Amino acid sequence: MGGNPDPGKPSWWRTVPGVLTAIAATLTAITGLVVALNQTGWFVSGPRRARPELGPTRGVSASPQGAKPSGSKLDHRLLRRSTFRSPLSPGSRLHAYDLDAGAQLDAQSSQGDFFFKPDDSKNPNTRIGVAPRNGAKFAPRSAGMLPWEVNPQDFTSSVGIYSVGQGEEVPCFTSQRRPCTFLIRLDPNGEMFVSIALYE
Repeated sequence: MGGNPDPGKPSWWRTVPGVLTAIAATLTAITGLVVALNQTGWFVSGPRRARPELGPTRGVSASPQGAKPSGSKLDHRLLRRSTFRSPLSPGSRLHAYDLDAGAQLDAQSSQGDFFFKPDDSKNPNTRIGVAPRNGAKFAPRSAGMLPWEVNPQDFTSSVGIYSVGQGEEVPCFTSQRRPCTFLIRLDPNGEMFVSIALYE
C-alpha cells in the first residue's frame, strides 16, 4: 500500500536505456552550445570583417575608408571607392580607367588599367568588353569573388579584350598589382556607370 519502491529493483539511472538517454541528452546539449558559440564568433580568430557593398545597382556604401572585406584569409584593407559615369551618345569620347589613382582618363592616354566598351551600345542588356592595359588583369568568370579568393590561373593575361556581364562585381588586379573589383552597368538613358573598389 505504501509508496516505497521495490528495494531489489535498480534505479532508472542505472538501467541501460536510462544511461543511453542521459548520454544522448548531454551530447545534444554540448552540440547546441558549440553551435551557438560558433555563430557568435567565439571560435573565430581575429576580428570579423564585413564585405563592402559595391555597385550603382545597390548604391555606394557609406562604409568609411579602411573597412575590411570578409572572406579574406589575408589582411586586405579597402583603400577607395570610385564611381564614374560616361555618356554613350554618338560622338562621345570613350574612357580608360586608372584604378590605382581612382581616375577616368581619355582613351588616348597611355596610362590606366582598363578600357571598358559595350559590345552593342544600342542593346541595354549587352555585355561589356574589357581590355586590360599596362599589366592589369581580371577574372571574368569569377564574378562575386574578391581577388585574393580567385586562383591565379583564372585571371586573364594583360592583353586582349574579354566580355563580362552587366552588374557583375569582377575581381581584378591593377597595373601596380593592387587587388580591386569593378562593376559596370548601362543606364537606359545612354550612360555607362563604372564602380571600382581598390584594396591593399
